[in-house]
Amino acid sequence: MKTELERVLVRKGHQVNWLFITLATSSVTLFMLFGYTWLNFDALYEPYKSAYPRLSTVFSPVNMTVLSVLALTNGITFYRLKQTKAHLAVTAYMVLLENKPDTLTNQFYPQLQQFFHAAGLPDNYSLVSLKKMNMRHFITLSSPISRTVTQHQNQWIRLAHAAAYGQPAT
Repeated sequence: MKTELERVLVRKGHQVNWLFITLATSSVTLFMLFGYTWLNFDALYEPYKSAYPRLSTVFSPVNMTVLSVLALTNGITFYRLKQTKAHLAVTAYMVLLENKPDTLTNQFYPQLQQFFHAAGLPDNYSLVSLKKMNMRHFITLSSPISRTVTQHQNQWIRLAHAAAYGQPAT
């Protein structure tokens, strides 16, 4: 059975893949739009006959529609990845809180220090103070926290298993 941390890590991987696909598709679409505008410049400029031919052609309704759709798609993809990173940061915080303090300090001390460093906390920060912190702090610093959790994924999964089932996963 998977823990919440494992599910969020998988979701983050999917979001990164979607971001890559979206950016690649957007780049290809922009190159195609540039080529279409370049090859059909006169036909695109014909209906406008303005004093600024390049400007009115580049900002034609067709081009602006395509650019708007690309901007909206990329914005949604970035936003979803940001939400997933914030969820991963809060999940890592909850995993730390669910573990027993002696387990954290004895077996999983490196993960605790990595989390403190990524969250901008001092190395000697106490677990009691950590429990009193506002979650907004971890949402604000979600990128470095999610990067740390992703880089040391196997250790964090063991830590999540220790919190959920009482013993680390093998």
